[in-house]
Amino acid sequence: MNQLTKKNTILVGLTLFSMFFGAGNLIFPPFLGNQAGVNVWIAMAGFAVTAIGFPIFGVAAVAKSGGLDVLAKRVHPVFASIFTLLIYVSIGPGLAIPRTASTSFEMAVLPFIPTGIDAGKVQLIYSAAFFFVAFLIALKPEKLTECLGKFLTPCLLALIFIVFVRALFFKSGSFGASTEAYQAGSFVKGFLEGYQTMDTIAALNFGIVIALGIRAKGVTEERAVVKETMKAGLIAGGLLLAIYSALCYIGAMVSGTYQNGENGAQVLTYVVQKIFGQAGLVLLGVIFLIACLNTCVGLLCCCSEYFKELIPKVPYIVWSAVFAGISFLVSNLGLSNILKVSVPILQTIYPMAIVLIVLAFLHPWIAKWRFVYPVTILMTGLTSVFYILGTLGVKMGVITTVLKSLPLYKEQLVWIIPAIFGLAVGILSSILLPKRGEKMRKKRIVLASASPRRSELMKQAGFTFEIQVSKKEEVYQSERPDEIVEELSLLKAEDVAQSLEQENVIVIGADTVVALDGKILGKPKSKEDAFAMIQSLQGRAHQVYTGTAILIFDEFGNCRTVNHAVCTEVFVNPMSEEEITDYIEHENVMDKAGAYGIQGRFAIHIDKIEGDYYNVVGLPISYIYEVLKEEVER
Repeated sequence: MNQLTKKNTILVGLTLFSMFFGAGNLIFPPFLGNQAGVNVWIAMAGFAVTAIGFPIFGVAAVAKSGGLDVLAKRVHPVFASIFTLLIYVSIGPGLAIPRTASTSFEMAVLPFIPTGIDAGKVQLIYSAAFFFVAFLIALKPEKLTECLGKFLTPCLLALIFIVFVRALFFKSGSFGASTEAYQAGSFVKGFLEGYQTMDTIAALNFGIVIALGIRAKGVTEERAVVKETMKAGLIAGGLLLAIYSALCYIGAMVSGTYQNGENGAQVLTYVVQKIFGQAGLVLLGVIFLIACLNTCVGLLCCCSEYFKELIPKVPYIVWSAVFAGISFLVSNLGLSNILKVSVPILQTIYPMAIVLIVLAFLHPWIAKWRFVYPVTILMTGLTSVFYILGTLGVKMGVITTVLKSLPLYKEQLVWIIPAIFGLAVGILSSILLPKRGEKMRKKRIVLASASPRRSELMKQAGFTFEIQVSKKEEVYQSERPDEIVEELSLLKAEDVAQSLEQENVIVIGADTVVALDGKILGKPKSKEDAFAMIQSLQGRAHQVYTGTAILIFDEFGNCRTVNHAVCTEVFVNPMSEEEITDYIEHENVMDKAGAYGIQGRFAIHIDKIEGDYYNVVGLPISYIYEVLKEEVER
C-alpha cells in the first residue's frame, strides 16, 4: 500500500496536531495579538512561519531522513550528541516542563488567591504537588494518556471556539495601537515570537514517531511515507493556523483597553473574565490544569527515556525524579521570568534547527557535497552564539563589529547571511576536494542471505558484494504476509550488521514467503510436506511476498533503513500426482518457500504471473537497484 485511506490520513493529522498543541501554545498567540494591536495580522504571518511552517516541514524532514539522530549526524556525531542534548534539555527540565507548572498556576490558581495571601508561597506549594503528581503518573503514563487523549483536545478546541465566537460580539473590545516592538517590524517580531512555542525543536522528535505510525498502517515505500507525513502536516498546520489566528484576534480585540499583561496567560485570563465572569475563569483554569499536567507527564516520559538510553546505569524512575525536582525549582522563577530566560536559549538553538530542516529538504541535491552540512551549521551556530552573547553585554571586539555590519542584525536574524555563506563554502570546499568525497561514497555491500538465487541476481545487477548469513532464529510477531517478510528481512539484516564495522557499509536482508488464502507456506520440512504444498497450489492463484531490508551506514556509522515488501500473484496450472512427485524427486525443493522455484523446471507449470517476476525468484532486484544506485560506486 502506497497511501493511507482518507480516514487514516485525518487521524494521523489530528494526532500530529495534538502532539504540537499543548497548553503552552495557548498563551503566546493572545499575547502577540495584544501587543501587535492594529498590526496583528502582519505579526501573525511571521508567527505562522516559525510556529507552523517550520514545525510541519521539520516533521517531514525527520521522516524523510529516518530520525533526528540520523539527520544531525550528517553534520557530525559530536554535533548530533550536543544538539540532541540541548533539545531535550529545552523541551525538558530547562524550559518546557517548568513552564507547564507556571502556566497552570497562573491560569488555574492565581486568579482565585484572596488578597493578602502570599502568591509566591502558594505557587511553591502548588508546584511541589503538581510535579509530585506528574512524577507518579509518569511511572505509568499509559493509564492517563489513553483517558485524556479522548477528550483533552476536543475540550481545548471547544473552549477556544466559544471564546472566539463570543469575542466577535464583544462590544467593549477594540484593536489598539501596537507596542513599540511591533510598530516597525511586526513580521519579524512575530517570526521571533514563534520560537517560544518550541514546536520546530519538538518537530525534530515528532517526525520519526509520525513516520512509524504511518508505516504501521501499511505504507512502507519511503517516498509514500514522506508524502503521507506531509498530508498529515497540512491537516495539523491548517488547524494550528485557524486556532492561532483566533487566539491572536482575541488578544488584539482588547489591546485598546488592556495592554498591561506580562504574558499571554494574563491576557487570556482578562478576556475570559470580561466575557464570562468568574465562571469562565473556573472553566479556563480546569482546562489549563489538565492540559498542563498531560503535557508535563508526556515530556517527563520523553526526557527520562532519552537519558535512560544515554546513561543506562541510571534507571528511568531516577531520571523522572531528578527532572521533576529540577523542574520544580525552575518553575518557581515565575512564568514571565522563565520566558525571559528561554529567549536567548531558543534564539541559539532555533536557527540551527531551521537550517537543518532546510538542508534536509535540499539533501537530494547537496548530499554529494560532504562539507555542506558541517560548514553551514557551524556558521549558523557561531553567529547565533555570538549574537546572543552580544545582547547579554559580553564584549567581543571585532566580532561584535562584524556582526553589526551584517544585514538583518537589528531584526535579530543576523544568522541568515552566514548560513547562506556557509552553504556556498561547503559546496566549494567539497568540489575542491573531490577525491576524499568520492572515497567516502564507496560502500561495502553485504548480502545477509545464503540464497544462490539472490546472489545471482545481485551479480546480474553489477554489484560487488560479500555474503554473511544471519544465524538469528526466524521468529516474528506479525500476522500479515507483507509484515512478516518485512519483519524477518529486517531481523536478518540487523543481526548481520551487529557483527560488522558500521561505517560505509550496506547490509541487505531478504525473506520470501508464499501465501495461499492468507495462510503462510514456508519452506517444506519433508518431501511429504512439499507434495502437499504444491498440490494445494495447482489450478489456482497464490501470492509470493518478498521483504527486503536495506541498512545504509554512512562514514559516521549513522544508519538509514529502507524496509519494503513486494507482492506478486502466481497462477499454477493443474498438475497430476506423477508430475508433482517427479518435480520433487529431481529438484531441490527443501530450501524454497512454497516448495518450488519459478526459475527451474516448475516454470512449465506456471500459467501466468501478475507483478515482479524477480520477486518470485527471491529478490526484487529492480527496486534494490533504484535504492542503491545513488549510494555506491559499482
